[in-house]
Amino acid sequence: MSNSHTHIPVFNFKQFVIRFLFLFAVFYGGFQCWIALTSPGGLYSSWVHHYFDGITLWRNVLLWSSKQTLAIAGMETEYRSDYVLASPGGGGIKLVYSCLAFGVMSFWAAYILAMQAGGRRKILWLAGGLAGIYVINVLRLSLVLWYLNHQASFPWFDHHTWFNIAAYIFIFGMTWLHYKQTQPNKPAKRQ
Repeated sequence: MSNSHTHIPVFNFKQFVIRFLFLFAVFYGGFQCWIALTSPGGLYSSWVHHYFDGITLWRNVLLWSSKQTLAIAGMETEYRSDYVLASPGGGGIKLVYSCLAFGVMSFWAAYILAMQAGGRRKILWLAGGLAGIYVINVLRLSLVLWYLNHQASFPWFDHHTWFNIAAYIFIFGMTWLHYKQTQPNKPAKRQ
Protein backbone atom coordinates (compact mmCIF):
# COMPACT_ATOMS: atom_id res chain seq x y z
CA MET A 1 0.00 0.00 0.00
CA SER A 2 1.49 3.26 -1.12
CA ASN A 3 1.46 6.13 1.30
CA SER A 4 1.95 9.29 -0.72
CA HIS A 5 1.64 12.55 1.12
CA THR A 6 1.76 16.01 -0.28
CA HIS A 7 4.19 18.17 1.62
CA ILE A 8 2.35 21.14 3.12
CA PRO A 9 4.64 23.78 4.57
CA VAL A 10 4.05 24.63 8.20
CA PHE A 11 2.99 28.23 8.78
CA ASN A 12 5.76 30.04 10.61
CA PHE A 13 4.17 33.08 12.29
CA LYS A 14 7.46 34.70 13.32
CA GLN A 15 8.83 34.43 9.77
CA PHE A 16 5.55 35.83 8.39
CA VAL A 17 5.63 38.85 10.75
CA ILE A 18 9.25 39.64 9.88
CA ARG A 19 8.53 39.39 6.13
CA PHE A 20 5.32 41.42 6.49
CA LEU A 21 6.97 44.24 8.45
CA PHE A 22 9.93 44.35 6.08
CA LEU A 23 7.73 44.43 2.96
CA PHE A 24 5.37 47.02 4.47
CA ALA A 25 8.33 49.27 5.31
CA VAL A 26 9.74 48.86 1.80
CA PHE A 27 6.41 49.55 0.06
CA TYR A 28 5.21 52.40 2.26
CA GLY A 29 8.68 53.93 2.51
CA GLY A 30 9.07 53.53 -1.24
CA PHE A 31 5.82 55.42 -1.85
CA GLN A 32 6.95 58.19 0.50
CA CYS A 33 10.28 58.45 -1.31
CA TRP A 34 8.50 58.42 -4.68
CA ILE A 35 6.27 61.28 -3.52
CA ALA A 36 9.32 63.19 -2.26
CA LEU A 37 11.13 62.75 -5.57
CA THR A 38 8.18 63.86 -7.70
CA SER A 39 7.00 66.81 -5.56
CA PRO A 40 8.79 70.17 -5.88
CA GLY A 41 10.89 70.98 -2.82
CA GLY A 42 12.96 68.73 -0.58
CA LEU A 43 14.26 65.69 -2.49
CA TYR A 44 12.64 66.71 -5.79
CA SER A 45 14.17 65.25 -8.95
CA SER A 46 12.96 66.75 -12.21
CA TRP A 47 14.18 63.63 -14.03
CA VAL A 48 12.12 61.27 -11.81
CA HIS A 49 9.16 63.66 -12.01
CA HIS A 50 9.36 63.77 -15.80
CA TYR A 51 9.89 60.05 -16.48
CA PHE A 52 8.46 58.21 -13.45
CA ASP A 53 5.63 60.31 -12.04
CA GLY A 54 3.21 57.51 -11.25
CA ILE A 55 1.87 59.51 -8.30
CA THR A 56 0.22 62.05 -10.61
CA LEU A 57 -1.00 59.24 -12.86
CA TRP A 58 -2.64 57.49 -9.87
CA ARG A 59 -4.24 60.76 -8.72
CA ASN A 60 -5.59 61.33 -12.25
CA VAL A 61 -7.01 57.79 -12.38
CA LEU A 62 -8.82 58.32 -9.06
CA LEU A 63 -10.17 61.75 -10.06
CA TRP A 64 -11.27 60.55 -13.50
CA SER A 65 -12.95 57.47 -12.01
CA SER A 66 -14.77 59.62 -9.46
CA LYS A 67 -15.85 62.01 -12.23
CA GLN A 68 -17.23 59.07 -14.25
CA THR A 69 -18.98 57.60 -11.21
CA LEU A 70 -20.68 60.91 -10.50
CA ALA A 71 -21.62 61.33 -14.18
CA ILE A 72 -23.40 57.95 -14.02
CA ALA A 73 -25.25 59.27 -10.96
CA GLY A 74 -26.24 62.36 -12.98
CA MET A 75 -23.88 64.87 -11.35
CA GLU A 76 -21.82 67.21 -13.49
CA THR A 77 -18.24 67.82 -12.37
CA GLU A 78 -15.20 69.70 -13.60
CA TYR A 79 -11.47 69.72 -12.92
CA ARG A 80 -10.41 72.94 -11.18
CA SER A 81 -6.75 71.93 -10.98
CA ASP A 82 -4.61 68.81 -11.12
CA TYR A 83 -5.73 68.10 -7.55
CA VAL A 84 -9.36 69.30 -7.47
CA LEU A 85 -12.59 67.82 -8.81
CA ALA A 86 -15.67 69.98 -8.19
CA SER A 87 -19.19 70.63 -9.33
CA PRO A 88 -19.64 73.77 -11.45
CA GLY A 89 -20.28 76.61 -9.02
CA GLY A 90 -20.16 74.24 -6.04
CA GLY A 91 -17.81 72.53 -3.65
CA GLY A 92 -14.98 70.25 -4.57
CA ILE A 93 -12.56 67.65 -3.31
CA LYS A 94 -8.81 68.14 -3.25
CA LEU A 95 -7.00 64.86 -3.70
CA VAL A 96 -3.81 65.22 -1.66
CA TYR A 97 -1.22 62.51 -1.01
CA SER A 98 -3.00 61.14 2.07
CA CYS A 99 -6.07 60.42 -0.11
CA LEU A 100 -4.20 58.16 -2.53
CA ALA A 101 -4.41 55.07 -0.24
CA PHE A 102 -0.75 54.14 -0.47
CA GLY A 103 -0.68 53.04 3.18
CA VAL A 104 -3.63 50.69 2.79
CA MET A 105 -2.28 49.33 -0.51
CA SER A 106 1.14 48.80 1.09
CA PHE A 107 -0.47 46.87 3.94
CA TRP A 108 -2.37 44.58 1.54
CA ALA A 109 0.63 43.98 -0.73
CA ALA A 110 2.91 43.22 2.24
CA TYR A 111 0.37 40.79 3.70
CA ILE A 112 -0.12 38.84 0.47
CA LEU A 113 3.56 38.69 -0.43
CA ALA A 114 4.54 37.65 3.12
CA MET A 115 2.12 34.68 3.06
CA GLN A 116 3.15 31.24 1.89
CA ALA A 117 1.36 30.68 -1.40
CA GLY A 118 2.19 30.04 -5.02
CA GLY A 119 3.10 32.89 -7.35
CA ARG A 120 -0.07 32.77 -9.46
CA ARG A 121 -2.29 32.72 -6.37
CA LYS A 122 -0.39 35.67 -4.88
CA ILE A 123 -0.80 37.69 -8.07
CA LEU A 124 -4.55 37.02 -8.17
CA TRP A 125 -5.06 37.93 -4.51
CA LEU A 126 -2.81 40.98 -4.79
CA ALA A 127 -4.67 42.27 -7.86
CA GLY A 128 -8.10 41.54 -6.36
CA GLY A 129 -7.30 43.32 -3.11
CA LEU A 130 -5.77 46.36 -4.81
CA ALA A 131 -8.79 46.57 -7.14
CA GLY A 132 -11.12 46.45 -4.14
CA ILE A 133 -9.19 49.22 -2.38
CA TYR A 134 -9.35 51.31 -5.57
CA VAL A 135 -13.14 50.85 -5.81
CA ILE A 136 -13.63 51.77 -2.14
CA ASN A 137 -11.50 54.91 -2.63
CA VAL A 138 -13.40 55.99 -5.77
CA LEU A 139 -16.72 55.46 -3.99
CA ARG A 140 -15.47 57.48 -1.01
CA LEU A 141 -14.33 60.39 -3.18
CA SER A 142 -17.56 60.33 -5.18
CA LEU A 143 -19.74 60.25 -2.07
CA VAL A 144 -17.84 63.08 -0.39
CA LEU A 145 -18.25 65.31 -3.47
CA TRP A 146 -21.91 64.34 -3.80
CA TYR A 147 -22.56 65.16 -0.13
CA LEU A 148 -20.72 68.48 -0.39
CA ASN A 149 -22.94 69.53 -3.27
CA HIS A 150 -26.21 68.48 -1.72
CA GLN A 151 -25.74 70.67 1.35
CA ALA A 152 -25.50 67.59 3.51
CA SER A 153 -23.70 68.35 6.74
CA PHE A 154 -22.20 65.53 8.73
CA PRO A 155 -19.81 66.95 11.34
CA TRP A 156 -19.05 63.44 12.61
CA PHE A 157 -18.08 62.22 9.13
CA ASP A 158 -14.33 62.31 8.59
CA HIS A 159 -13.97 60.66 5.20
CA HIS A 160 -10.32 59.70 5.78
CA THR A 161 -11.25 57.79 8.93
CA TRP A 162 -14.27 56.14 7.31
CA PHE A 163 -12.25 55.21 4.23
CA ASN A 164 -9.63 53.57 6.45
CA ILE A 165 -12.33 51.71 8.38
CA ALA A 166 -14.00 50.48 5.16
CA ALA A 167 -10.66 49.59 3.56
CA TYR A 168 -9.41 47.64 6.58
CA ILE A 169 -12.73 45.82 6.98
CA PHE A 170 -12.35 44.85 3.32
CA ILE A 171 -8.72 43.84 3.86
CA PHE A 172 -9.46 41.77 6.96
CA GLY A 173 -12.33 40.08 5.12
CA MET A 174 -10.03 39.33 2.20
CA THR A 175 -7.34 38.17 4.65
CA TRP A 176 -9.78 35.73 6.21
CA LEU A 177 -10.82 34.43 2.76
CA HIS A 178 -7.18 34.14 1.71
CA TYR A 179 -6.30 32.24 4.87
CA LYS A 180 -9.27 29.87 4.43
CA GLN A 181 -8.28 29.15 0.82
CA THR A 182 -4.59 28.62 1.47
CA GLN A 183 -4.78 26.45 4.58
CA PRO A 184 -5.26 22.72 4.17
CA ASN A 185 -8.56 21.26 5.35
CA LYS A 186 -8.01 19.84 8.78
CA PRO A 187 -9.80 16.63 9.65
CA ALA A 188 -12.59 16.94 12.19
CA LYS A 189 -11.58 16.07 15.75
CA ARG A 190 -12.85 12.77 17.05
CA GLN A 191 -15.00 12.94 20.15
